[in-house]
Amino acid sequence: MESPPRVLLKFLGVSVNRESDPPTDLAVLGGTITVLLGEKDSIAGKLASCAAGLMSPRKGKVLAGSGMWPSHSREGRAATGYINGQLEAPPDMTARGCVNLAVTAAAGNRKSASLETAEIIRWLDLENVAATPLERLTPAELQRTAMAVSMATSPELLVIDCPLHD
Repeated sequence: MESPPRVLLKFLGVSVNRESDPPTDLAVLGGTITVLLGEKDSIAGKLASCAAGLMSPRKGKVLAGSGMWPSHSREGRAATGYINGQLEAPPDMTARGCVNLAVTAAAGNRKSASLETAEIIRWLDLENVAATPLERLTPAELQRTAMAVSMATSPELLVIDCPLHD
């Protein structure tokens, strides 16, 4: 008998704006997609920031990963990949350079990092732009590069806080 999917994200009595806001309870199962829609700086964006551990709610708690760690803890942030449509890097850094830096930081082993970088670049269809500096990438290519950087840590949960390109 197959076991049910694990809960990878929980909002328990979360309020992000005012104390008088009704609390939000939400659970996201592994293998599913949950969409929160809203304008920039809306409650959807604030909930995404809480899920990624970048912001703490005014009230309640957010737990992330199969260990149900507080999202802002080291373990919670390691279990969560976050994409917000931006990617900061030194001038002239290439897509491959960004991915390789993230993979090396996560793995700590240069030899395996090179192989893993190539695999992630291939998986996200970045081979044609791997040597291109980030500032010359299209928004869709930049978003795929941000996803590749996020995937370098093998997160259990991916939080995307921006419009998705094809």
